[in-house]
Amino acid sequence: MNKYLKYTTPYFKHVYNIMKIKDFYGKWENYNIEKGYTEITYSFPNWSALRGNKYTTITTFTEKGKDLVREKLQQWEEVANIKFIEVSGAQDTDIKFGLYNNINEIGNYKSYSTAGYAYFPKNPYPNHKKNDKIESAEDYSTNGQVWVNMSKIDNIEYIRKSEITPEQQIRVNQFKSTSNIINHVVEETDNYYCIIKNSNALSHINNTKNIFENKHDFQRTINHEIGHALGLQHTFKRAQPFDCEENSHKYSIMAYSVPKYEHADFNGMDPLTPQLMDIFAIQEAYGQNKSTRIGNTIYGFNSNTKKDYYSLKTSEDKIVACIWDTGGIDTLDFSKYTVDQKIDLNEGGFSDVGGLRANISIAYGAVIENAIGGSQTDIISGNDANNSLFGNLGDDTLYGKGGNDILYGGQGNDYLYGEQGNDHLYGEQGDDYLIGSSGNDRLYGGQGDDYLWDSEGDNIFDGGLGNDVLFGGNGDDELNGGEGNDHLDPGMGNNTLKGGTGYDIFSFNTQDNDSSNIITDFESNIDNISFYKETDNGIVKHAINIVNSNHLKNNEGNIYYDNVNNITKLKINTTETLTPKYLNIYLVGKYEHEDLFC
Repeated sequence: MNKYLKYTTPYFKHVYNIMKIKDFYGKWENYNIEKGYTEITYSFPNWSALRGNKYTTITTFTEKGKDLVREKLQQWEEVANIKFIEVSGAQDTDIKFGLYNNINEIGNYKSYSTAGYAYFPKNPYPNHKKNDKIESAEDYSTNGQVWVNMSKIDNIEYIRKSEITPEQQIRVNQFKSTSNIINHVVEETDNYYCIIKNSNALSHINNTKNIFENKHDFQRTINHEIGHALGLQHTFKRAQPFDCEENSHKYSIMAYSVPKYEHADFNGMDPLTPQLMDIFAIQEAYGQNKSTRIGNTIYGFNSNTKKDYYSLKTSEDKIVACIWDTGGIDTLDFSKYTVDQKIDLNEGGFSDVGGLRANISIAYGAVIENAIGGSQTDIISGNDANNSLFGNLGDDTLYGKGGNDILYGGQGNDYLYGEQGNDHLYGEQGDDYLIGSSGNDRLYGGQGDDYLWDSEGDNIFDGGLGNDVLFGGNGDDELNGGEGNDHLDPGMGNNTLKGGTGYDIFSFNTQDNDSSNIITDFESNIDNISFYKETDNGIVKHAINIVNSNHLKNNEGNIYYDNVNNITKLKINTTETLTPKYLNIYLVGKYEHEDLFC
């Protein structure tokens, strides 16, 4: 069992078990041991020349159509451990591509609503063995045939039966009498007539019309049918329709359903690539292609993939795609978008980018390290790798997750969460919240009034400009307020504090605190030292009784000046037990009581 199944949803497993490759329909078995992958041959037979009078509606792929097929084959080749080999159409190959126009006599298909169909690698049909001699269209083996319907259907007119006029009835009767499925057809329900016309009605005769001018009309169909030709099933059973988001284009191009609005919003677009479950299933059958994009790859804006389905040029461009990547330091760049976005770098995760929702996913086993947000409010989540996350403009929220991460808030009032690992957080412009969590972190507020907090590890805080609040944790921390009126609380551990310019407050917890702290730049009559205690009612200010004694009771402290080292020492008993804990504060320079507490 694939190790990633344990991370998926129960419905993912259910749908996967429906659509995965089955032994009965099989997969291509020509595994080349020396080369280390499965070889699959394909061709574009000259159906137009071979069809004769028996098969009049099948025809040969145009050159633009062939290029589109090659692009889609490459997408499957990029994710699975397979190699497609194009050979002459005069030979019988594993996969054969052809076009038809609503009617396909070879497969006995007659439907304007079917976009295409394909045969599995191991079909239970009489003509399933390769033929060495090709003289007619029916000489090709059935298995692996892929047919794409070249028709373009337009709904000319809807007519309500209860309101039909005599002229409309004549029109309906005329269309009914001449309907041949290829040119036009009349659909009838209890209440309506629908007159449907095929604007590509003659295109199968000589292929003079370039039906692939807009490849978006056909690319999902071609990708879907290639999936069948490789052995993949649909994501549903006809007798058991299954209503869940996994049984939709959000997860698979082998699905028929578009996702519900609450699950995803593609704004009418089709996926440009095999989706999350397709990649999962095809890799289970054929293995992973581990040589795909092994360098430092950029997806989105400024893409270096040279792939349209992974590249964006303007903020009007949109893509629906799943990313498979096997190496390098990689980046999702959505910097030119001017809408709120959610970017998730976790494998199996979905991102909402460019005004769409759940339109970008990352395949299981792929690692993307970096992400760049746009000019509005972005939420960016890292993964267990060492991530670099850029909020860019707007009020953003960044989560480093695992790994040693670097988070840049950019402009705006941002929230940065380093979480696990040794992280670097840069608030930059705006009033930012920087939360380090575990690890040895570096927090830099930058401009604005910032809040910097960490709980574990040995951390470095730099408030930068503005009036900042700095909270240390249990480790040995360095706190630098920078410019402005700052509040510095070192927490526990052995800490170094520097207020910088401005009116600074050095705040200490007097509850069981045995930390040792040194303040390097305390300014009399400007800076201040304060104490607080955590109670059941919250945090309250706490006064310390300064005494002239070395025997200190709870909440008592003394001040001593070390003239040899030019250090003023403040020692405070912070416990009520027989084993006292002492909070030690060392100030560079000589200070009296009135200098410290004002």
